[in-house]
Amino acid sequence: MLTLTRPTEVAIQPASAADRRRDRRFGLARPSKVFRRATQTFIPALTRNISRSGALVELASARPMRLGEIVDIAVAYRRDALLMKETLVQAIVVRVDAIDDARQAVALRYLDADERANVAQASAPRPLAA
Repeated sequence: MLTLTRPTEVAIQPASAADRRRDRRFGLARPSKVFRRATQTFIPALTRNISRSGALVELASARPMRLGEIVDIAVAYRRDALLMKETLVQAIVVRVDAIDDARQAVALRYLDADERANVAQASAPRPLAA
């Protein structure tokens, strides 16, 4: 079921009680970028839908994302040409679907405060053994 919420947004209701999403999704196509920590690179992206707990983005990358991969995402909600580092949000890859040879749809779930703390702790430098 689709519900028109604003002229540019469409709320997408879950199809059934078996749907695992916690929050209502809104169709929203906005430029964005995804930072892959594993390769230290930014990938241009376009949001397809967003919610309070995550986003579905289309990436222009032939290199597949991995399930469970931690990334950072920034979305251009305004007409700003640049997305600043301060706007990046940590997320985890929960689904990857190939669109074609050079594009993929990636479902991201934003990390909560406890998960962000665990990521920071896991990536902190370790002292060398004596």
